[in-house]
Amino acid sequence: YRNFLFKIPIFKDLSLDVVEKIEQCIIRKEFTSSEVIFEENTIGDLIYIVYTGEVEIYKNYKKPNEKLLTVLSEGDIFGETSLFSKSERTATAVAKSDVILLGLKCEVFFNIFSSTPSEGVKIIQQLLFNTIQRLERTSKELASIYTISQVMVESVAQMEDIKNFLIKVSSEIVN
Repeated sequence: YRNFLFKIPIFKDLSLDVVEKIEQCIIRKEFTSSEVIFEENTIGDLIYIVYTGEVEIYKNYKKPNEKLLTVLSEGDIFGETSLFSKSERTATAVAKSDVILLGLKCEVFFNIFSSTPSEGVKIIQQLLFNTIQRLERTSKELASIYTISQVMVESVAQMEDIKNFLIKVSSEIVN
């Protein structure tokens, strides 16, 4: 898996020695389409990397208010919050297709942090970058929801006819 790992941003700047140690600790896991990888509100100690296939991440999976948060594909990392907190998983991961995942126990990363702190810093920087990107996407989505709700309130308050109301809402969704 060495060549694959070097293509992933979190590992690409690490030394060969460190990547080889990581490679030795990989736990290969295979899931079939629609199979749950882990559930929201469960404790986990594995960080996953998508090797092949796609994984969907859901909030409130199989509930009336289910929300698909994202779809992950080859090279994407998920479950990394377990590295920083022993708290429960914040979402459910489901195989969108047949998928092969590379799992790494959190202790693998802790060993890197303690044995080669400079390599650990590189890992943390990339994980923070991933987290910031996800937060930016969430912020944009929340801003859109807020804008749409403002249009709805304005339209109802001004008693515009339904056609104008729908035109405003649909133009906000498109933007």
